[in-house]
Amino acid sequence: MTNSYSATVVPGSSLTPTGAGVTDFQMAGNKTDACAHKVATCYGYELAEGTATSTNIGAQSLHLYNAMRVTFTFRDNITFTDNVPMTAYDYNFSLYAWNVALEPTAPDLYSPDICALCGPTGLIATQVTAPTAGNGGSITMYLNSSSYWNLAASAVGVFPEHVFQNFFVDQISTASGPMDTSLPYSQAYKTCPATCTTGATIPEWLLTLPNLEQGTGPFWLQTYCGSGSCLGSGDLAANINYQRTAWEVNATYYSFPVATSSIPFGATSDSPSTIRLMPVQEYIYCDPSVKASLCGSVSHGSKGWLPIPGANMTGTTVQVYSSTGTPEAGVTVTGLTCTTGGQCSGTLTGVSALSAGSYEVVFSTTYTSFGLARTWYQFTGFSLH
Repeated sequence: MTNSYSATVVPGSSLTPTGAGVTDFQMAGNKTDACAHKVATCYGYELAEGTATSTNIGAQSLHLYNAMRVTFTFRDNITFTDNVPMTAYDYNFSLYAWNVALEPTAPDLYSPDICALCGPTGLIATQVTAPTAGNGGSITMYLNSSSYWNLAASAVGVFPEHVFQNFFVDQISTASGPMDTSLPYSQAYKTCPATCTTGATIPEWLLTLPNLEQGTGPFWLQTYCGSGSCLGSGDLAANINYQRTAWEVNATYYSFPVATSSIPFGATSDSPSTIRLMPVQEYIYCDPSVKASLCGSVSHGSKGWLPIPGANMTGTTVQVYSSTGTPEAGVTVTGLTCTTGGQCSGTLTGVSALSAGSYEVVFSTTYTSFGLARTWYQFTGFSLH
């Protein structure tokens, strides 16, 4: 339960990406601006899931010589701050988003990392494996040489595909300025240097994001001032869903004798006898176009917390892991309930079978909010002495 992904690097003299999920990045770099937001929408470079044909690739062969293959396999409990899981598909999209390559006269000449991986060196193709139980999928990047420098070229910041597929990514930041992603969608798109939206129907969930800064790190952008005397200031809030939340600290606080048979969880305040859980909720912006009744206590034009009722949750689980990440299958949950305010509680049983040490507790549930499927993770822990 440590790293967010595992990586392997395979140098080779002849590598051929075949099968499902192949995206040809070298060819994808030469297209019109109308297709700049997503490769597969305008071109057939991304093969359909479950097929192994290469007819969509065109005349170019994907047989690489003196190549290198880099594979990232993602863990299954990483989410963006809007509680949408991050997978290998987001990384594949991000490789493209950072490296849009059009003709020199196109506006995206000023994209953040223009064509860093295209051309005679760097990224040639990728192949994505769909997420499965236990991992968030994997992405294999095929580089056109075994050069050490290509390793650095395969690392990019991750864009949430579900958010930015609604934009022409090469228009988010140009020579005339950047889009202000610290704003909700209905305000942010107006700051685009040019027309940056795809023109598709805007989903309701996108309108309710408090801002477009949806990351996966330990903090998230709660407020930001973009003008006036407070320009550049804001508030970063702790991300309680972060996959590396300091569960070891909680394990020190929730400490029980090794003979303990059961441990309750779901306290709403700090108590050493019951493991505390935060209510399942999301921070939203109640766009004026959204029905007020859907925003709970958050008024139109405001931001605030929206609880997720227990009746809307599915697949709720509580899993205990050893300090080395091994599931403790003998520990089960009884009496699991979740209130209309999103507060869940229950009891961990079978604890007496565990030896002394520290244990991680992972609470998770899935739900749909404003039409978007989401997954909530919370990480805590306890120790036996």
